[in-house]
Amino acid sequence: MRVSVNQQNLPQFFENKSGLVNNIKKAEIKLVGFLATTNLPFTLMDTLCPLLKHIAPDSEILKDIATKRTKATEIMKLTIEKHFKLKLSEKLITPG
Repeated sequence: MRVSVNQQNLPQFFENKSGLVNNIKKAEIKLVGFLATTNLPFTLMDTLCPLLKHIAPDSEILKDIATKRTKATEIMKLTIEKHFKLKLSEKLITPG
């Protein structure tokens, strides 16, 4: 069996995929954060993600984003909200 010069071995393949998965998650969180900070409805995600895929069809990150309004709500509740609640509680606990 011949191996191409450009072909990756198995661990490199998974490392790149896990990095891609992390980048996809970061992009989804940033999009939801954008909606929240600009006071836009989460229903906008139903059209925003397909629009971004159309604008940049060669982006590997945008190809795999599958966030609609329901997932955007869950991202807000489970990640962003927890993060800011933790930061707020740390500030309230700290004297001074």
